[in-house]
Amino acid sequence: RERRLDPGEVLFRIGDPSDIVAILLEGSCQVFRSDGSSNPLALMATLRPGESIGEVAFFSALPRRSEVRAGEGVAVALVFDAGRFEELLHASTEFSHGLLRQLALRVETLYSTLGPASHPRR
Repeated sequence: RERRLDPGEVLFRIGDPSDIVAILLEGSCQVFRSDGSSNPLALMATLRPGESIGEVAFFSALPRRSEVRAGEGVAVALVFDAGRFEELLHASTEFSHGLLRQLALRVETLYSTLGPASHPRR
């Protein structure tokens, strides 16, 4: 189902169950994480149309470790419950491949941010 998010509206919070995954259709969403202290949440990423939201928590089967909010404008996301998302993964190899590619690019970006010392040595 499509969900419209007003600017700053929360899609999910830290600790929420990982029972939905979304694909951003319009606008942007911001991903915030806690540093484990009482400091305010820190902006970790800005997601654009076509990007998935919440897939890491879904695949890890852990509660949400980030908060996702609509950016400055209205955002529209296609939201899947866990069962429908699993069906989509099995039904469409193209979708699954695209999702894996997104995850791989995010990991590569993380490695670039952390620098050469973060790459595993063999």
